[in-house]
Amino acid sequence: MLFDREHCLGRHDVVNLAAGGLLLSGPADLAAGKRLTAILELPGQRALRAEAVVARQESGPTLALAFTRLSPSAEDAIQSAIVDVLERARAAQVLIATPTPGPGLAIARAL
Repeated sequence: MLFDREHCLGRHDVVNLAAGGLLLSGPADLAAGKRLTAILELPGQRALRAEAVVARQESGPTLALAFTRLSPSAEDAIQSAIVDVLERARAAQVLIATPTPGPGLAIARAL
C-alpha cells in the first residue's frame, strides 16, 4: 500500500523489488520526487514500512520508487524474500514472458 502522509493511495502489485527500491504496477499519477510511505507485505513475513520517493512514472500504470529510509531489519527481510523467489524460480518448470506485467502476474498467481 502507498501513503501520501495519512492519505492512502491504494494497493499496487510489485513488479520488481530490490533493497534500493521497487517497481509497482497500478494506478498512480505522482510526480518524480514525491515522498511516500510504502507498506510492503512480503510472503511469510510481517508488513514492512519504508519511506520512499517517486523515481519515475513509466508508460502504462507503472511507478518506480527509491527507498529513502529502510531499517536494517527491513532490508534483511527484502533480501530474504528475493532469495526465496530466486530459489523458487530456479526450480520452476515454466517461464512466463510478457511485454507487460499484468498478464504475467495473473499467470504467476494462478501457478
